[in-house]
Amino acid sequence: MKNKMERMKVGLVALLLIIGVNASAQLIAPGVQGALAPNLSGDGTEAIFAHESSSFKLTASTTSSAIDGVADVTFDEIKWYFKKADGGLGDLPDLELDDEPVVGGASNSELTVTGLKPGFYTFMAIGETSGDICSTVPEEFTVFVLPLLTVTVSSDLASDIYCADDLPTDNNSLTATVVFDAGTPFNTQRPDAYNNPVIGDFELRYRWYKVEDGETPDFANDTPISTSTSSNVYTLVNPGDAAVGSWNYYVAVDYTVKESGPYTDALGEVTPTVIQVTPKPGKPVITIEAL
Repeated sequence: MKNKMERMKVGLVALLLIIGVNASAQLIAPGVQGALAPNLSGDGTEAIFAHESSSFKLTASTTSSAIDGVADVTFDEIKWYFKKADGGLGDLPDLELDDEPVVGGASNSELTVTGLKPGFYTFMAIGETSGDICSTVPEEFTVFVLPLLTVTVSSDLASDIYCADDLPTDNNSLTATVVFDAGTPFNTQRPDAYNNPVIGDFELRYRWYKVEDGETPDFANDTPISTSTSSNVYTLVNPGDAAVGSWNYYVAVDYTVKESGPYTDALGEVTPTVIQVTPKPGKPVITIEAL
């Protein structure tokens, strides 16, 4: 009876998980990831990933903690699962990925995942011992993958051409509209209680660029003409907007909660709209000639 009770206690041993990253109501912004529900595992933003770099490794301890059981029991094997929509255990190969999850390390204690769709994922690790094969209560780790963004730029300018000394005072703004990329759907293999966020939940950064017609900006190195996390609108009121020439206006948008993108677009989308600023002619010169 004593041995049986001891096996039952060991069967309630919990695991400790840490995360290693291969990628570098309240708005979801840096420092307030708690606004993202359900609660993610870990502190800060290390459990949030951009879609383009959603590669990470979960590592389970190979010995037990004292949580829900006996400490310092060595596991012979760690088995990994994900939480399905019904709350049950899902096998890793059932995840819709381009690359299969990789399990390795001592006692299969490491799980490497890449290529996740946007949305929530709860991974679970169960430790098993030899002999009577005592298993632990599953330990969970929840991550969130940021969706790709689609950006469009519109203008309320009455005309795409104006004089250098006559910047429009009305109908003089460019607006960036951002939505989640519909071509990359959210993960649905998750408990139904895990509601995916909407675009308005995230703090976004808008950077506007202006380049000569036929050129594209270098978003990594060029200095934007305007940067904002509070407004998606650029108003043509700056002195530079009166520079004579033919210009294309671009916007780059990214999340502030996690480095991503940037997601970019130009006024006019595929074929950028050219805004022309014409020089103000000087006065004509009058001469007189006797006849």
